Amino acid sequence: KARVEHERRARAEAEQLAQSLVGARVVVAARAGDEGKLFGSIGIADVAEAIRKFTGYEVDRSIIRISGPIKEIGLHEVTLRPHEDVEFNITLDVIPA
Repeated sequence: KARVEHERRARAEAEQLAQSLVGARVVVAARAGDEGKLFGSIGIADVAEAIRKFTGYEVDRSIIRISGPIKEIGLHEVTLRPHEDVEFNITLDVIPA
């Protein structure tokens, strides 16, 4: 019974996070060359930090899904999966620093 209640609460918290962040646009400034290629890349830790800065939400790095390191300027879709039944996207806007 306690496990069912815990699972229900975890899902409710995940849905609350999704409602707050879905469609959000998070901006990350990174050093880039003339062609828009980054010096280095943006990874999950950078995405988590950007979400915290722009929204005030502390998200666990384990819920962030990106297809690989982000290596260029522009808009990128980032998937967050705070619960096995809750998944949503935010837009990561990478701008030159």
